[in-house]
Amino acid sequence: MPTGTTSLHSTRGLKKRTTSIPHGSNDTSISRSIRTSKPKINGSKKTAASIRNLIIICIIFYAGMMIISFEAHGHVTENPVPSMKQLIPISLNHDDYKYNYQTYHSETERIGEEDENGLNFFPVLENYDFDSYSNENERCPITVVYIHPHFANLKRGSPSLFAIESIAVLMPKACIVIQTSQCSFENQTPKAEQELQHLSLLNSIYKQSFSIVEEETHDMMDRGQVRMTFLNHTKYNLPACDDFSHFSRALMNVEYWRDEFGQRDSETVMMVQDGLDRQKDSPSAVLCHSFDLEALRKFAFVATPLEQNGNIFSGVDHCTFIKDKWTKSTATTSSSSWLANIQKACLKGVAPMPSQSGFTLQNRIAMRRAIETCPHHQWSGMNVNVLGKDRDCIWQEEDDGLYFSTVFAAMSGVVLPTGAEASYFSVKEMWPEQAMANYGGPFFTFNRQVLAGELTCIYEGANVIVQGRKEKHTIPISFDLGWTTNQSKGTMQTAVMSHDVIAQCPFIKYVL
Repeated sequence: MPTGTTSLHSTRGLKKRTTSIPHGSNDTSISRSIRTSKPKINGSKKTAASIRNLIIICIIFYAGMMIISFEAHGHVTENPVPSMKQLIPISLNHDDYKYNYQTYHSETERIGEEDENGLNFFPVLENYDFDSYSNENERCPITVVYIHPHFANLKRGSPSLFAIESIAVLMPKACIVIQTSQCSFENQTPKAEQELQHLSLLNSIYKQSFSIVEEETHDMMDRGQVRMTFLNHTKYNLPACDDFSHFSRALMNVEYWRDEFGQRDSETVMMVQDGLDRQKDSPSAVLCHSFDLEALRKFAFVATPLEQNGNIFSGVDHCTFIKDKWTKSTATTSSSSWLANIQKACLKGVAPMPSQSGFTLQNRIAMRRAIETCPHHQWSGMNVNVLGKDRDCIWQEEDDGLYFSTVFAAMSGVVLPTGAEASYFSVKEMWPEQAMANYGGPFFTFNRQVLAGELTCIYEGANVIVQGRKEKHTIPISFDLGWTTNQSKGTMQTAVMSHDVIAQCPFIKYVL
């Protein structure tokens, strides 16, 4: 056959086409063109195969993560979401609450108050006197410290009295210590009655305190679960007998954690500082619902986590912030080990937590250990003039509420909550969902439900109105009401008055 022609051959009934290459043609270029005529099909197949393999890998990865998550929480055999009965275990007497709240805010005269509250009888609040524990040496399961320098001067229906009522209702087995002052007591009992009873100053304070509190607090006092102490302002370097501002000076004193607690007080203490600013008529915090104390008892210290977007961070991340705080505030013999501990803590998601406002929870043994490890140069109640072989650290700056949070992060062997865990305990302006975005947390929704459920919170269990938008948020154990700006105050006040929030935090409407 002549060169350069194309022929058709029939083989077993099939037509086969063969191509002859002319002489003088470029074999390489032709063969390349033949080869490159097929990659479009092969490339598409390879791309599809790559996508398919990627999908398979992702499915395997997420399936593995789900298995790991399930195994990690294998002890959870029931729905991790708490019920409303668990959150609010008793029925509240809202009729009386509303009457007292409205009477206080309208300043209308009360009728029959003396007969209603049994003013002719009052418990002496010097010591606990409860019968629920058969062993006199048995301790309270938790001690709640309520700090208010003018407690006995409060009017019935005051928002602060609803704050302590939230404790009495939701923590009925707790012991409560009211730390107050006696130097500016205003006796509201009519003079004629005062002359008849001839009460001492302390008994007048006990009597008046008993008359102003709400129903459940009244009953706790009657059962002997409440005692009252009068702080020595000189001992703790407070400005005056009835001025508890700069209360952190007392907290940084090692003697406070020993001398202000009795034999029956628990080592686990929940605290709220109230009435420190006489210009404010609202409490600093309110307890929302019941919670599992054992889930929190392992922590040395828990408080409201700071929001990383706040001005206090000045644009740095929380690791840098805590390390800078430590470096600027302390004098140490060697900073490397302290900073290494801080790095480990913040990489786990531990957040800075101020102790100045809101509810805080602390272990008294751990608090004493922190003070002894790095005492404040002036307020510790210890001799800490110079560094030496017995003193590796001294805190030099005036406290801004971050002393304990920073010192605990620098210490070894201390268990602190992550920012997410702390946000389930207390919220100021950063909801738990935002805390997870700031400090990290579980990836899967189920794990988030479990984490929230362990602290008796319902993950994303409330529709909340935030700046006109409906958002899903988790209602924490408590709200920190020390909002930093008027704008944030307005935003949060609107948010916490949402229907779902009030259902899970019923006392919020009485403290604003």
